[in-house]
Amino acid sequence: MKDIALTVGPNESGNIRFGEIIHSLRLNSQLSKPKAAERIGVSSEYIRLIERGERTPALGTLLKMLDIYGVSYEQNKSQVIIDENISVEFTSRIKEARYSLPHQTRNELIGQIVSFLVIADNDTLRKIHSKLLRSIKET
Repeated sequence: MKDIALTVGPNESGNIRFGEIIHSLRLNSQLSKPKAAERIGVSSEYIRLIERGERTPALGTLLKMLDIYGVSYEQNKSQVIIDENISVEFTSRIKEARYSLPHQTRNELIGQIVSFLVIADNDTLRKIHSKLLRSIKET
C-alpha cells in the first residue's frame, strides 16, 4: 500500500477512506464485527459505522482497535501512523479523547462490562441485576 495521509473527524473528507482502511485491517485480523466489537468494548453497529466512514472513533478507541487487529502504529498527539505508511490526523475527536479522560475511561469500563454481560450465565446475570437494583434504590 502506498503512503496515505488522511484527516478524519466530524465532516472531514478522509472519513470514508479511513473507514475502508479500518474495515480492511479488521478483515486481515480475521475478526468478525461482533467478535471485534466484543474485544474492543463497543457495539458491532459502532464498528459498522466506523467502517462506513459515518463515525470516527476517539483516539483511545482507535489505538485499542489497532492493538486488537495486530497492527503496528505510532502516535504523536493528534496523529497516528498506521503500519508506517498511513498517516491519520484527527480533528475534534482527539480533543475529546485528550480532555475527557474520566468520561472515556467510564465509557471503556461500560463497554467492558457489557461485553462480560453478553457471555455471563443466567445465574450471574440475576446476581448482577439484583445488586444493581439495590444500588439504584440506595441512591
